[in-house]
Amino acid sequence: MLSTSDIILSFDREKKSQSVSVFKKSTVSVTESVSVTEMATDIPSSYSDEWLSTFFHGFPHVDFSFNKFNNAAFQPDNKVYRQMILFWALVPVAACCFLCLLFLFYFIIRCCCCRSERQKRRPSICARVTSGLLIFLGAGLIGFGLYENENIQHGIDTARNAAIDASNIVTSALFRITVLGQIANDVQNVSTELENAVKKISDQNVTEVGIELIDQIRYDSIVAQNICNAIIVDDHQKEIKYATDLTNEIEYYRWVITIVIYSVYLFICFLTTVGLLLKSRATLIVSAVVSVICSILLWVSAGAYLGSSVALGDLCVDPDSYALSLVDPPNKWIATAYLKCSDSSQPYQKQIVEAQTTLIKASSIVDDVQKLAEPFHIEDIDAPLARMKDDLNYATGNLSTLLNTVGMCTNLHQLYITGLEAVCNDTINSTALLALVCCVLGVIFTIIIFAISCIWRGYIHKRRTDYTHADDTDPFLPRPPPYESDYGAISQSSPRPWSERGSLQHSASASGFDDQYLMTTNPHTFPDESPPPAYYPGGYGRRITGRATTNY
Repeated sequence: MLSTSDIILSFDREKKSQSVSVFKKSTVSVTESVSVTEMATDIPSSYSDEWLSTFFHGFPHVDFSFNKFNNAAFQPDNKVYRQMILFWALVPVAACCFLCLLFLFYFIIRCCCCRSERQKRRPSICARVTSGLLIFLGAGLIGFGLYENENIQHGIDTARNAAIDASNIVTSALFRITVLGQIANDVQNVSTELENAVKKISDQNVTEVGIELIDQIRYDSIVAQNICNAIIVDDHQKEIKYATDLTNEIEYYRWVITIVIYSVYLFICFLTTVGLLLKSRATLIVSAVVSVICSILLWVSAGAYLGSSVALGDLCVDPDSYALSLVDPPNKWIATAYLKCSDSSQPYQKQIVEAQTTLIKASSIVDDVQKLAEPFHIEDIDAPLARMKDDLNYATGNLSTLLNTVGMCTNLHQLYITGLEAVCNDTINSTALLALVCCVLGVIFTIIIFAISCIWRGYIHKRRTDYTHADDTDPFLPRPPPYESDYGAISQSSPRPWSERGSLQHSASASGFDDQYLMTTNPHTFPDESPPPAYYPGGYGRRITGRATTNY
């Protein structure tokens, strides 16, 4: 049987050979995992702003008093900056007011000159062709605007998802750091149980060696815990959630309002086309009235898109400065490491790898304690040894996850670049194009209103010229009966005879004199109460002459 000294000497030799080899393998595995991670996640290309950002950033930054705003950086919390954005948003609205005044002035002139234009035969074909071409162009612009509206929604959704993913990564990292602290406390408790089990070894020298190893495990766990506590990651989950929810709600209403406005203008295009094809004056008037009312919404949306483009231009020219302004000053170097990502090992790769190495060393020491106590067959030592191994392995896995998420800057930087490209490339392009589309549509439909106003006046004149003029001297035109003093009275039992009634003519004329003469010189033999004979144009004289020789 081996003596105690032989057990310790054999343990020392095995420790020097196996423990060192395990440590080297573990260190190599950590280094390989880091290198593989670096190869798998290359540093993404740095962000570069587009020319549209520089273009809108170059707009004069003035307030309502036309005072120049010196600092052109994106400052949504600044009252003067918000006033400057509102100033540019009101520019298309001012253009709308100018066009409305021009429209009103045009129709006043038309009303004043309407009498001199009554002899116009028919509406000009040029106005109809121009209206048709402008309607076709407007419908095409509406389709393009609907496409860009979807691009804005896609860009905002991409940026919002990137912000949510970054927030989830930070929240997960904070949770893992908390779990690592709990594991370190559990290792301290288990080491106490393990120490009590080692003290049951009968050999004092082996007990001292085991206690020394357990103290080393305690020290390594404390070192790993301190390293993890040094990892500072700000948790702005509530602020990010509030911002993303607000952005999602605003984007939903913006998308719906834009769809409704463009759908109404498509209906106006259809209605105007139907009015031109059917030559319907009422349809053209209705389309013009609806277009004038909806033009206000169109120009307001143009102002909103223009103001948004100017604000996005200020943001996209220097997005890092605005992002750093949201971070507390002590933690700006950490935020800079993630935003710039000039070195992929920043900010915490070195510290996390050191903590991993410490935990792997502690795991090898646990194996040494198990081998040291194995010849003595201690029953109470297996449970704390298994529990400590599980804690150390779980802590090592959490550190590996931390290394891949917040230990190196590549993941968060990639999400940051994704959000910037979605906002500063896709969204700003679409907002600028929608602002332009709204302005062009406003001008096009204003011209269409001017054109169809000339067309429907021609339709009025044409419809009037189709009427058949009646002869006012015709004695048999339907007229109300002459006024009688006893009309409706009981004393008059029957109407007066036809011979006592006045003439149906307003004035005597040459054409009506013959008929009156025939009626007086050839009295009819019908009773006075009978209705007048049927009217046949041009044959009254012949019928009366023929009936005069007939006996009834």
